[in-house]
Amino acid sequence: MEHYLTFLLMPAVVGAPIQIAVLILDDYSAPFVPFFSFALAVWAVFMLEFWKRREKSIALAWGMTDFEDTEQERADLRAEFDVSYIDGSKNFQKIDTTKQWRAFAISFIVVVWNDID
Repeated sequence: MEHYLTFLLMPAVVGAPIQIAVLILDDYSAPFVPFFSFALAVWAVFMLEFWKRREKSIALAWGMTDFEDTEQERADLRAEFDVSYIDGSKNFQKIDTTKQWRAFAISFIVVVWNDID
């Protein structure tokens, strides 16, 4: 979280005055908005690449670079094998029925509620 918040300072410091200027001018097509948008896209790429580097250094410091090779499979894991369409390898697909029922109940309530109106 520290990495993300640190990187958010640049768009916040630059973006707040731009947003205030846009609101004062009441013009969302101000000439400086496209430049800020381009700078924000470049910022996103840099932030992601620096995060990848930070993530790898943390994994190396904690000794977690190859933990998947030594990790034991859990006996109580309810999962099915799913064959990858890309390379044909078998992958675990965890079955979580509580999330499925929760999603069904919420969807049902939304559909019924919209049907009432």
